[in-house]
Amino acid sequence: MAILGAETLDPLARQGKLIAFLESQEYQGEKLIGRLDGWLGRGLAFRDRQIVAYHKNWIYFTELFGLEVVETVEPKPGIPPSARHVKALIDHIRAEDIQVLLAATYFSPRQVEAIAERTGCRAVRVPLGTGIEGADDYFALVDLWVNRLAEAFEG
Repeated sequence: MAILGAETLDPLARQGKLIAFLESQEYQGEKLIGRLDGWLGRGLAFRDRQIVAYHKNWIYFTELFGLEVVETVEPKPGIPPSARHVKALIDHIRAEDIQVLLAATYFSPRQVEAIAERTGCRAVRVPLGTGIEGADDYFALVDLWVNRLAEAFEG
């Protein structure tokens, strides 16, 4: 931010071109990607990785951080998954070695944990909104999301 400024970086981020730009440019003999910190820097731990999400409510976050949601537990928003859908989902997670299942804390922890247990993927359950311990404001909430996902992929 200090080197290029928001007027350069923000449009690149909005167009999905920021990471490629930072990987291709140097400053004082070092790739700019090495200077990336904050949420996007921490998020490099899970960039270009595949996940399963419980619901389609993560689209803006996953696009910004370069995560690919390959499947959702809910086949359609608000429609509980059938046994057949859960079985197919479990098979897909195993076949593709998907490592993380991302779910908001208001969805059934039992179902999320059961899928994670049967597949070996890590269940990352985080609040979707603020006002909960550990997510007192929006910045703390995004900190929580980024840190939990990074830990799941690193661990």
